[in-house]
Amino acid sequence: MALMLWVKQAVKLLLLPPTGPLLLSLIGFAIARRRRRTGWTLALVGVAALTLLSIPAVGALLVRCLDRSPPLHLEDASGAQAIVIFGGGTRRYAPEYGGVTLATITLDRVRYGARIARATGIILLGDNRYANLRRYVLRTLFQRERAGNLEGNKDTIKWFMVRWILFVSQKSVRRYRQVLPTVNRPYLELRNMLQLKRLYTAWGLTRG
Repeated sequence: MALMLWVKQAVKLLLLPPTGPLLLSLIGFAIARRRRRTGWTLALVGVAALTLLSIPAVGALLVRCLDRSPPLHLEDASGAQAIVIFGGGTRRYAPEYGGVTLATITLDRVRYGARIARATGIILLGDNRYANLRRYVLRTLFQRERAGNLEGNKDTIKWFMVRWILFVSQKSVRRYRQVLPTVNRPYLELRNMLQLKRLYTAWGLTRG
């Protein structure tokens, strides 16, 4: 799995601008001595592509062509069961933040996720740590086809997850119980899975 990720990253770096057009130009210059017309054509195409893709207006046009999904209406988000924010990279050198911080794309997504969260409220699930550990083991070892699992992914029991469930998560729940009620947003705390199931029934929700 890790090897495939490295291969994909390498291919992406080689094909996407600016490396892709530059490689095309270099190949053109390299073969220009033997095949003058073909070589110069490749070189000019690479330079032209790099120039066009460097223009902000062209980049904005490409984004509009790729992303045609309509924006989310906040009225439709009132029944959201979860808000998932995909990462868009980090800025590694950010001394003003003391190290690493979010990149622009990630920051935009987090800001929009916070906007949706303010319109939907917060649910804190503070379940028993041993019940959580049991569900983690069952999910990892026996529920391979569960919703949200990546195709071809093979889960294994990981010590840092066990430590998180048994110790770290409980500290987080206690801290959230103090902080979240003071936030000016709808707040609901569920102490166990039975309360969660009752909430599913009351709101007419279905498990994925």
